[in-house]
Amino acid sequence: MTLDLDNVVPFLIERGLVDLPAVVDEGLRIVDASRRNRNLKVLRRSGEGVILKQPHEAEPRGAETFAREAAIYRFFWRDPRGAPMRAVVPRLLGDGDGGSIAAGGSPPTTVLTLELVARAVSFGERLGRDGADRPGGPCDRLGRALAALHGLPPDDPAFAWPHRRPWALDLHRPTPDALDRISGANLLLVKIVQRDVVLAAGLDRLRAEWSPRAIVHGDAKGDNVLVVDPAGEDGSADVRICDWELADVGDPCWDVGTVLAELLLAWVRSMPLRAAADPEQAIEGAATPLERVKPGARRFWEGYAEASRGGPAACPVPLLHAVRYAAARLLQAAFEASQDDPSLSSFAVVATQLAANVMADPAAAAHLLLGLDPVTVATPPPDRRESPSPP
Repeated sequence: MTLDLDNVVPFLIERGLVDLPAVVDEGLRIVDASRRNRNLKVLRRSGEGVILKQPHEAEPRGAETFAREAAIYRFFWRDPRGAPMRAVVPRLLGDGDGGSIAAGGSPPTTVLTLELVARAVSFGERLGRDGADRPGGPCDRLGRALAALHGLPPDDPAFAWPHRRPWALDLHRPTPDALDRISGANLLLVKIVQRDVVLAAGLDRLRAEWSPRAIVHGDAKGDNVLVVDPAGEDGSADVRICDWELADVGDPCWDVGTVLAELLLAWVRSMPLRAAADPEQAIEGAATPLERVKPGARRFWEGYAEASRGGPAACPVPLLHAVRYAAARLLQAAFEASQDDPSLSSFAVVATQLAANVMADPAAAAHLLLGLDPVTVATPPPDRRESPSPP
């Protein structure tokens, strides 16, 4: 059964998620919020509600990524070992089947029913609005949440993880099929990365050093992290990590690097790129200057490191390795922003240049851009386990 705007209310009534009086008295509003999956949001006047997810038939690997998300929510909410994540993910209200991810198989079409987080804004929006530099704020909470995730057992038999590297690490090595489908702007971006020795070699190094040793979210960008408002009286803020379709066994440095990149992107996105006459003017005109980004970066890294091993110096994730992944994630942001464009936007150009600068000198980027002390500069990445190459 494929849910749509016409049949979702009977589905909700049948499963006891709403009753007939609520449909009228609480002014239910249904919104199609489809992205990688078919998503329907059911909203009450109070702001509370549910979100219903189904795999999208037209999306490549849609059934597989949907099954991954369903499986990890079941793990969080039905397995005692997943308990550390329950405070930082939406509540699971229902799912269609209790099976595991079938390696190479197609799970039956089902519906994943999740709590809709009320009174929340995206992490990216919160960064741009008022920063996030206080203890217990969203950066600190997000760091601790990812540390808890990365501490879960990655070899659980309930999961047949695909062990895929992020596609951004192969951006400079597109397949012929990919070249036929990308936009003119993205083709130009690929050529820029291929010609840039530092970027191309940096991506190759990250591919070689990919270390699949933890459960990772895989796409911990600002839109996939919600900050619950209003904040606590002490300035604390709850976070909810959403959209787990790309969860996998992977390198925890990727998740950390994604958040560091998101902090830098909050700076870039606030620049008046179109109005500025030159880069210096754009930097000076940033509504979210680096001085507001750095405290959030410190809170995130210190929260992650403390929750992982008790402090930055003992953290199992090498900071500079994560910063290199942040450079790859900046390239991914430039690519995703250019999917429908004939030429590169100012944002894509700045994000690509920033990626090149970060990749060229991650220690300087950690210190000057993120305000972090690269205390793990001499710590090599942990021993790697072999991982099958992505198809």
